[in-house]
Amino acid sequence: CNRPGGPIEITEADAEDILYDFKKEFEERWTEGWNDDSAGDLQFVGLFDDSGVAGTGGRLLEEITLDNGSLILISVALLCTFSALFLFDCDLVESRIMVTTIGVALVILAYFSAVGFGLICGIKVNITIGWTLPFIILGLGVDDMYIVLLALKKQGGYTEDDFVEAMKEVLGPVTMTSTVNAAMFAILNISDVPAIYLTARVALIAIIFLYLTIVFCFPAYCWLDMKRQASGGYDILCCLTSSSDRQQERDGRNSDNMGGKN
Repeated sequence: CNRPGGPIEITEADAEDILYDFKKEFEERWTEGWNDDSAGDLQFVGLFDDSGVAGTGGRLLEEITLDNGSLILISVALLCTFSALFLFDCDLVESRIMVTTIGVALVILAYFSAVGFGLICGIKVNITIGWTLPFIILGLGVDDMYIVLLALKKQGGYTEDDFVEAMKEVLGPVTMTSTVNAAMFAILNISDVPAIYLTARVALIAIIFLYLTIVFCFPAYCWLDMKRQASGGYDILCCLTSSSDRQQERDGRNSDNMGGKN
């Protein structure tokens, strides 16, 4: 080796990082001035070399795949806004904005957990996963969340029996929709196109995570919200409580629900 100081030892990962940075810098120097009319008539638009590590084409696909952050943020903001408005009540005790926001956050967490689990299993994020799957999965998860909250709202009471009855009512529909969605994505695995079957696998994982979240995790927050309502605490501002007259009205309705079941 003619290198001053002799040869050095580096890992394969270090070599890939060095080659990646070299290609990126080489491309920037090679294409410098391509959009400058005064730079000459000959223009170089890219160095398409993906040997060893990603070149121009590979980096372009990576940037496109991961460039959906702003759209996801807009989607999440719209989901939270419309969900909160849908379950808002002028009676701040009956309003469910806080638990709705928590539900949306759990759905988002379940999706990104599924993507992370897919990465652990060796499923790389592609354009289809990055640009279509977040919006589909978030919509399905929020839909199941609505089913739970509307069942609790329909139940009316704040007792443990009311909570159990509402959960029994939603378990069937949530299980059925999750099973159908999981089966649909499982069938897509027969495709030979990697973009399709890899996306289907991540979607299948996401459906399972969503089901576990909606059935086992979200109800715990719903129960805490019911206890908040039973104590007369306002939505979001839980430290504030309603007037004694309204609280007596709720206690009477709660007693009527218990009497009707007995």
